[in-house]
Amino acid sequence: PSGDERADHEAYDGSAWAERYFAELGNVPFTYVPFIGPREAPVHGRFINSVEGVRHSYTPPGVAPAPVPADDGDGDVVDVWFFGGSTLWGEGQRDEHTIPSEVVRLAEEAGHRLRAWNFGVRGYTAFQESLVFEQELARRGPPDLAVFYHGANETYSLLETPENLGPQPSIFQLADYERAFALAPPLPGSVPAPPPSVASAYARTSAAHRLAHTLADLVGAPAGAASGPYTPSAAELDRALEAAESIYRRSLALIDHAADASRTPTLIAWQPGGPPPRPLDRDLYGELTDRVAGVGGAVDLSGALRSVATPVYIDAVHTNELGARVVAEALWAQVAPLVGSRDGG
Repeated sequence: PSGDERADHEAYDGSAWAERYFAELGNVPFTYVPFIGPREAPVHGRFINSVEGVRHSYTPPGVAPAPVPADDGDGDVVDVWFFGGSTLWGEGQRDEHTIPSEVVRLAEEAGHRLRAWNFGVRGYTAFQESLVFEQELARRGPPDLAVFYHGANETYSLLETPENLGPQPSIFQLADYERAFALAPPLPGSVPAPPPSVASAYARTSAAHRLAHTLADLVGAPAGAASGPYTPSAAELDRALEAAESIYRRSLALIDHAADASRTPTLIAWQPGGPPPRPLDRDLYGELTDRVAGVGGAVDLSGALRSVATPVYIDAVHTNELGARVVAEALWAQVAPLVGSRDGG
């Protein structure tokens, strides 16, 4: 992006790039990866770019951007892999202003040369991230550090449809696949369904929007607000909480196993859950936060955005670029000591 496009962090009101950004967001293509689910196909846009499942991030001068071969020769560059859902991938942010991009900028300011590998995928859970982590380790060898950013999707994934509510994560995003098949032409030469508008595409693909609709009645949504296709009962919410905790702990065990086997240092972080004064689903997400945010020495960043006076949320979970910067600052405080031990700083 040009210098003009690298504008200071801002909300979307009046942003010249916002409409084009959300048009690109609504047309990001995906492919299916066995055992894992959807992963981003190659994207070459103005604000969203991705190659080999790695979204483009800000890269300091003289550092080759990811993905690069294992023998790229940048011996003083610290390679950091980032895993997460849409909040880590950067839904609502341009390539060079996502959380991984801002962590690289903060490292640069501190005198470190980082290369971010943004493996985030919209809608992904810790379980799916553990599988991507294992596959990428086998494909590329270990990085200097792997950072995992978890939170809202651990509950949302269970509440998307009644079929998802259970102890096994193997059917996450089943409804997404069903919608994809429904929109596909039934026969060669037939006419596909018309593409949705930018607004409806964003609402459909945004995990936070769908979860907000799902829980609208339970958290006291304003009169006339849209409701989701599936509204879980109180008993189902209790089951979702228990299942989310169990699946999440198992997922962390898988991440730990792959990290130990490859001798890869890791950092686990728990994301902010929603804007005050009433987060998205305080009873459910807040209780899950209390149960698992610090499991295995993880860093609880759930309060990282509470003291920001300027609006940062664009929905119940996703933030604008200022929000990404604030979260990155909290995350960098934890990453910095690990980076220093890797590059000798």
